[in-house]
Amino acid sequence: MEWSSARVGELDDLLAGVFGMAVAAAADRDAAQRVCLSVLTSAPVAIDAATRCRLEDEAIRHAVRTDPAPAFAGMSAEDAEAVALARLAARTVPEIAARLATDERTVRRRLLHGLRHAADECAPTGGRYEPAA
Repeated sequence: MEWSSARVGELDDLLAGVFGMAVAAAADRDAAQRVCLSVLTSAPVAIDAATRCRLEDEAIRHAVRTDPAPAFAGMSAEDAEAVALARLAARTVPEIAARLATDERTVRRRLLHGLRHAADECAPTGGRYEPAA
């Protein structure tokens, strides 16, 4: 394979995207580097847009399962994956369901649980968040 400047630019973009998602989902930069290395060493040689999305999603999932950022640390791994894919990668419910090999109802439930946990953590009293009636 010839390494043209265009190919190097694509790889730079890929690395930035995957590492950026790992940084957002992981507890710190060291954890993000470990996640990035793990995800990219399993990547195929030819990288298209769908593969890039898959690698970014894998980075997010790996980070929240192994060394999550504080925003995801108190959530169950399943809830954290769903919330992180939605918030960090802007994935839709159908996309998340496909990535997690589950149904859309389960994804919605995981998103609700995860976001409720986040709201509870941010509540001024440190207790449960109660929405206004």
